[in-house]
Amino acid sequence: MTDTVAPWRLHLASTIVGLLAIGLGVTTWMSVPGSTDQTSASGTGVDTISVTPTTSGATVGSVTTLTSRNEDEEVRRALKEALVAWGVFAGSGDLADVGPFFDPSGPQWASLSAEAGSIGNGFTSEIVERSLESSPGSTLFEGDITFASKGQIRVVTWTIDLRQTPDGQWRIWSVSDTAP
Repeated sequence: MTDTVAPWRLHLASTIVGLLAIGLGVTTWMSVPGSTDQTSASGTGVDTISVTPTTSGATVGSVTTLTSRNEDEEVRRALKEALVAWGVFAGSGDLADVGPFFDPSGPQWASLSAEAGSIGNGFTSEIVERSLESSPGSTLFEGDITFASKGQIRVVTWTIDLRQTPDGQWRIWSVSDTAP
């Protein structure tokens, strides 16, 4: 028996090791605070957030992002969670479902409060991001949001103002229609 390795196996192994090293380097670079933003040249990105609430209250979804900034990712996560909660609230009418995700002093909370107690159909949602403009403590998110409920689909283009609480949580302040 010989102790030599077939050349093709060596080439395959070195290729795999090289790809893993490159992947680790990119992942490490992307996680370093202050890394450059990886959005498209137009600044609009093509980020997709899909959200589906389950009967257990957990969410099923996927997030594909082109931006590496941690704060932007926190805003996207908060928005995703808020839309899941909003979908549950639409079916329950219980403000406790949306309480942690909407600013109680904001105009959107006032709108939800007026709807409280009404039981309708819950919904799922999918977001396609058009833009995300951040400033300290406030972010404007513009995107196309598709709502689905019992076979009906509605698409809106919204600008969503999220504000950061003193403890660092992002909450929806207001939602407004954006002309396409």
